[in-house]
Amino acid sequence: MNTSLGCKNNVFDINASSKGQINSQEVIRIHPQASTVVCRRVLDLLVALGRYFPNHFLSRSITESGLKYGGSRGTDDKKAPQAELLNSGLALTDFWDFLLSSDNVKGKAPSGKFTKLTSSSHFLSCPMGQLMVLLDHPVIKNNQTLIDRLLRLLSSIAHALAEQTSDKKEDKKNKNIEPLPEDCPENSIEKQHLQLVTSILTTGACSEEGLEDGTSLLLQLSKVNSRLRDMALSLMLSGLQAVASDLQQQIKQLLEELKEEHRRNPQKKQKEKDVTKSKALTLQPNKGSLKTPHRDLHLPAMSNLTKKNSSQAYFLRILKVVIAVREVTIKSIEAEKEKKKKEREAKLKEEKEKKKKEREGKDGEETESEDEEPMKCEEDDDKTGGLGPLSEQLKVSQLWTTLGDCLTELGSSSDTHAVLVLQPAVEAFFHVHGIDSTADKTSSTARRGRNTSGSLDLLSESPAPLSVEPVDSVSSLSSGGALPLLSADMCPDTRKFITFAEQHRIVLNQILRQSTTPLSDGPFQVLVNHTRVLDFDVKRRYFRQELDKIEETNRREDIAIRVRREHVFEESFRELHRRSPEELKSRLYVIFEGEEGQDAGGLLREWYQIIAREIFNPHYALFTTTPGDKVTYVCNSFSHYNPNHLDYFKFVGRVIAKAIYDNKHLDCYFSRSFYKHILGQPISFKDMEHEDYAFYKSMMFLLEHDLVEAGLDNLDFTMEIEEFGVTETRELKPNGHNISVTNANKKEYVKLISQMKMTGSIRSQIKAFLDGFYDIIPKHLISIFSDTELELLISGLPTIDIEDLKANTEYLKFSITSLQIQWFWRALRSFSQAERANFLQFVTGTSKVPLQGFSSLEGMNGVQKFQIHRDDRSTDRLPSAHTCFNQLDLPVYETYDKLRRNLLLAINECPEGFGLA
Repeated sequence: MNTSLGCKNNVFDINASSKGQINSQEVIRIHPQASTVVCRRVLDLLVALGRYFPNHFLSRSITESGLKYGGSRGTDDKKAPQAELLNSGLALTDFWDFLLSSDNVKGKAPSGKFTKLTSSSHFLSCPMGQLMVLLDHPVIKNNQTLIDRLLRLLSSIAHALAEQTSDKKEDKKNKNIEPLPEDCPENSIEKQHLQLVTSILTTGACSEEGLEDGTSLLLQLSKVNSRLRDMALSLMLSGLQAVASDLQQQIKQLLEELKEEHRRNPQKKQKEKDVTKSKALTLQPNKGSLKTPHRDLHLPAMSNLTKKNSSQAYFLRILKVVIAVREVTIKSIEAEKEKKKKEREAKLKEEKEKKKKEREGKDGEETESEDEEPMKCEEDDDKTGGLGPLSEQLKVSQLWTTLGDCLTELGSSSDTHAVLVLQPAVEAFFHVHGIDSTADKTSSTARRGRNTSGSLDLLSESPAPLSVEPVDSVSSLSSGGALPLLSADMCPDTRKFITFAEQHRIVLNQILRQSTTPLSDGPFQVLVNHTRVLDFDVKRRYFRQELDKIEETNRREDIAIRVRREHVFEESFRELHRRSPEELKSRLYVIFEGEEGQDAGGLLREWYQIIAREIFNPHYALFTTTPGDKVTYVCNSFSHYNPNHLDYFKFVGRVIAKAIYDNKHLDCYFSRSFYKHILGQPISFKDMEHEDYAFYKSMMFLLEHDLVEAGLDNLDFTMEIEEFGVTETRELKPNGHNISVTNANKKEYVKLISQMKMTGSIRSQIKAFLDGFYDIIPKHLISIFSDTELELLISGLPTIDIEDLKANTEYLKFSITSLQIQWFWRALRSFSQAERANFLQFVTGTSKVPLQGFSSLEGMNGVQKFQIHRDDRSTDRLPSAHTCFNQLDLPVYETYDKLRRNLLLAINECPEGFGLA
C-alpha cells in the first residue's frame, strides 16, 4: 500500500494511530510540491464524471468519515470494506476515508458501517458547495490551470441544475423527468459563494477558456431562480465598477503623458471642420501621412493598456459577461410577463363566460368593458418594471469622459495607429450605450423605412421637407443614410453614443478600418442604423460584406449573354429582361458573336462600358442632359415616344445595380436629384441649381423679394406638367388652385413646385428604374450612402493618377530602370486625361479607376495589379493588351517617339476590339 500511495517519493504522508483510529483532521497530507499535480489529476477525473453524471453532484454528500472504528485492526470481521460498501448501497464520496480504511494489516478492515448525515440544507453539505468553496483554496486560486478545470466542472454541474429546475417548473407531475434531490442546493447558495466565482472573473485569475466556463456557470445559475440571478448581476456590476476605476486611472495617465509629449514636440493639428468633413470621401486615409513626418508613439502608459492582462482587456471581457447575464434576466422577466398575461387572459375569459351565462344584453357588455380595464392597468404596471439601462446600473460616466478626452488628444497625434491602443475601451462604450432599447430600435427602423420608401411616395401624398436655404455641400456630402444625427424620440443612451461617435468620428473610423470583424457582427453594429458618422471607405466595406452575404445564399449557374456589338443594347435587353432577380445575381459572362475572345472577366467589363454608352444613346430617348451643366443626365420626359421605354428603364436600373453588385464601374453620371431618388432621400431646392439654373434663379428671386412689389401676387399652388405628351395642371397641395401664394407661404410653394418640377413629369420613368435597381440591391442597403458617394460607387474616381498607377505596376522581363519603361511613363504623363482614360480602357477594359486606387485593380482572379510584359517580337507591332489580366505587351521600341506614336495608335484605334494574342 505504501508503494501504491507513492510514499517512497514522499507524495503522501499517512498519520494513523496504532489502533487505526483518526486522531485529527489532517490524517493524510500531500506534499506541497505534489499538491498541484494531484489536484489536476483529481479535477480531470471529476470533470469527466461531471460531463456524464452531473446530477450526482447535486445531492448532499458525506462530510464526516462515517466510519465508526469500534475495534482494533485485529478484529475478525469477515467483510472487507469494499464488500461492505457495495452491500450498504451508499455512495462513498470521501476518498481519504476509503484510503485509511484500506490501510490494514493482512487486509482486515475495522468494524463499523457508513451512515448518512442528518438532514441539513446548508450549501456546504453537497458536492457542488464543497467544490465551489475550493475556489478560495490557496492551491487552487494560485494556479490558473486548476481554476479553469474547477470552473469547467462547476459549469457542467450548474447546467444540470438549471435543466432540472426548468423541467421541474414546466411539469412537476411528469414521471419521466428525473426529480431533483430533496436536498438540492438551489435554495441554499448564498452571496458569498457566488462572490468566489465573480471575484475570479473580475480579477482575471482565469484564462479565456475559464472565463467562458465561469460565464456559463453564472448564466446557468441565473436561470435557476431570480434570487441567484439578481445576486450574480449585482456582484458582477460591483466587480466591473472596480475594474472601471482602475481603467480610468490608466487612461488618465496616458492622457497626461500625451499632453506632455505634445508640449515637448508640438505638432500641427489637423484642420478643424473642412478636413474632418472631407474625410467622409477619403479612400486611402493613410496616403497623405506619407508626405508628413510620422513618428510612432511609445509611451509607458500604452504598454499598461495593451498587455494581455490589462484592466482594459478585463473590463471588456467582464462587460460581455454582465451583458450576457442581463440578457438572461431580461428574457426571464419577459417570460414571466407573458405568463402572467396569459393567466390574466385565461382568468378574464373564464369570468366572461361565467358572467355571460348569468347575464345577457347590455349588462353583460358593460361588465365586459369594465372587466378589461384592470387587465390593462396591470399590463402598464408590468411594463414599468424590470431592469433599467445598463449605463444607469454601471455608473461609469467619469470613465467615458476621460476616454473621450484621451481620444481627442490621440486624434491630434501624427501616429494614426495610436488610437488602436484604446480600441477595447471604445468597444466597451458601444456595448454600454450602443445597445438600443426595443422602442428605440423600432423608431429607428421606422425612420429608415420612411427614408427608404422613396421620394416618389412622398410626392403623391405629403412632400418631404425640402430646404429652401443654400445647402452646405460639405454637410450634405457626409450625410449618407439621410438619417438625422439626433432626434427627439431617441433614448438617452442612443443620443450619447451618437454624440460620442460624431465627436470622435476620425478615431472611430480609423478603428473600424483596422478591425477584422464585419461591422454588422461586431460591437459597432449599432452604427448600421447611423451610417452618417462613417467615412465612405468604411461604408463601402460594410456594403460589400452585405452583398457577399447575399451572394453566398444565391449560388446559381452562370448566365451567358450572347450579343452582337452592333446591337448590344437590344440583345442584352432580350437576354436579361426575362430573367428573375435571383438569376441576375449570378455571374454573367459575355460572348461577342464573330469574335474569338473568351470571357474571363475582361469582356464583361467591356460589355458594361458599351451598355453604359448605349443607355444615353439619343436613339432610345431614355435620358437627356440637364440644362444646368450639360454633363449629367436625368430621365427624359419625352421617353414615351419609345413604346418600350418603361421596360427599358427597368432594364437600365438592373444593369446599373448589377454593375455595383459585381464591383464594376460605369461611365454614368446622373443629376443629384436622380441619385437621391435611388437612395430614397428627399430632394432639396438646392438640387434645382444643377438641373435648371434659370428656374433656380427665378425661385431665388421669388424668395428674396416681396411678391406684391414684384408683381407675382397672382400665383397659386398649381403647376403645368407635360407627361407623355399631354399637358395638365396639377395641384401642389389639396385644393391648391384656391390657395394663393403669399409672402407667408412662399417657402412652401418653392418647396413643392421644385419637387414637382424635378419629379412630377418623370414619375413613371423613375419608378420603373427603381423597380429594376431594387431587384438587385435592396434599397435599405444602398441608402447608407450620400448622393456624392453613390456617384463614386457607380463611376469610380474621375481622375487618373499616373504616380499611383506606376507605384502599383509589375514588370516581366522589364525593370523600373529599363529604357523603354522610362519612355513609357514619360509618354503616359504627356497624354491628356481623355487619352489616359482610353489607355486605361485599352489595358483593363474600363476607363475608370477603382475606388481605392490602382492597388485594388480587379483582374480575372480578383485583385490584379497593372502589368507590363516585354514583347520580344518585331518592333513594327503595336502594343497589345489582355484585359482579363490588366496586362500590356510592350515591344522593345528603339526610340521614344516611336513608342509614343504606336501606343497612341493602339489605344485610339482599337480600344474595344478583342482578339487572341
